[in-house]
Amino acid sequence: MNQQEALTLIAEIFECPNNLTPSTAKQNVRGWDSMGVLSLMAEFDDRFNILLTQPQLEQINSVNDILNILRENGHLTE
Repeated sequence: MNQQEALTLIAEIFECPNNLTPSTAKQNVRGWDSMGVLSLMAEFDDRFNILLTQPQLEQINSVNDILNILRENGHLTE
């Protein structure tokens, strides 16, 4: 998956307009709430077999942090 595809997926997960950038902060994403985080966890588990832990979730403060998780797990190409 390339970065644009990942950004589109993240926008779908948080049910927000597809205008996210890596620097978008979580407080600027309306759907980035407790339900959105559950959706992110479920999608990452189902699609990528990535189990997000509580400490990881606490470290996610921007879209780039999500992209880094995909990158670290080999699911994001540059």
